[in-house]
Amino acid sequence: MNWEKNPVSLEEEKTSILESKNFNLGLIFGAALIVFINFSSSLTVLPLYVLEIGESEFMSGLQNSLFFLSAILLRIYFGPMADVRGRKLPLLIGVIAFATAPIFFYLSSNIWMLIGARVYQAIGLAAFFSSSTSLVADLAPIGKTGTFMSSYRILMSLALLIGPAASLSLINTFDYSAWFLCCFLMGIPGIILVFLLKTPSSIRKDGIGSWERFKNLLKNQRLPLILQGIVLVSICIGALLSYAIIHVSQATQAPNPAVYFTYYALAGITANLFVGRLSDRIGRKAIFWPTIMVLGIGLLVLFFLPQAGGIYIISGLLAGFGAASAISIGFAWIIDVVEENMRATALALIESTIDISIALGSFIFGAAGSWLGLGNTFGFTGLAIFIAGFSFFILSSKKLPAP
Repeated sequence: MNWEKNPVSLEEEKTSILESKNFNLGLIFGAALIVFINFSSSLTVLPLYVLEIGESEFMSGLQNSLFFLSAILLRIYFGPMADVRGRKLPLLIGVIAFATAPIFFYLSSNIWMLIGARVYQAIGLAAFFSSSTSLVADLAPIGKTGTFMSSYRILMSLALLIGPAASLSLINTFDYSAWFLCCFLMGIPGIILVFLLKTPSSIRKDGIGSWERFKNLLKNQRLPLILQGIVLVSICIGALLSYAIIHVSQATQAPNPAVYFTYYALAGITANLFVGRLSDRIGRKAIFWPTIMVLGIGLLVLFFLPQAGGIYIISGLLAGFGAASAISIGFAWIIDVVEENMRATALALIESTIDISIALGSFIFGAAGSWLGLGNTFGFTGLAIFIAGFSFFILSSKKLPAP
């Protein structure tokens, strides 16, 4: 027997596996960027479109609320699907839903048909997001989960920079029909990219149903504290998305208050270039809780906006850095503490936690803001988040070893 061939064959096999992983990673990153652009554009454009067709501000907000509520309910089914039947099926369902939903928007002759189309699009949110994150985690080498999660989350920040601005420019130049068509045409390459994926086939079919998977997941004693941190971050995001631009426009003479989220997105991209790699080296909790504290400071700074108008730039940078870092590391930490065959279910849980908390944060902040004023509410919320982040950091240091 020729034993000299074995080392060569082994090396060739390792190279082939690495090339396959890199190819799949490129495919899922490309598909995810397309989906994220469609997702962020819909959040920005459809509320304006509802007003354009003569509906009220209430209906404009209602269609977004029902979109997220539908996604939360649908994740009960689509999250576990990725664990039981593999990542590719829900990814394909999700990318098709995002690609074809704009056609249904165009065909909708009234607000209720449009809401029905948004519920259909929610299938994409429920099926694609947690499944794609799970696949990125599957492809990550041991010890580099944080690095891969941060790299993946950069795509969301890029989508926020590209999608809404490009969509509004297209609509102003042409009309909403052009935007519907463009979103559909852009979604087709995403379907092709997912179709070409060759996902790992090591999913264990354990016969556990969806509800049972979630129940088993919640028995993991390391999850609650991480989820509480995610709740803190998401409440802040809900407050910022709903009221930061309003507060900047009321308290300053800034010509374009929406530039707040440009700084927010750029800081998020910068953070994700290194925080994941850093958390791989020194542990998740050493980065997770301090970044939540930074996010709290970002909100607190908005309290001083009437006295120093330009300080909203600092707020955007701090809040964007803290939110992006904490979300990326939170995803990586969840992946660390759950079994591989429960990964997509866990990520579906965290996605739903984020959506619920954003909605809750927006509602509570709005109620408090109408009573205390937006500046005072931002100051109180920021201080509370900072203190909570510091307290959880001390608590986790005593009870939870770093992964």
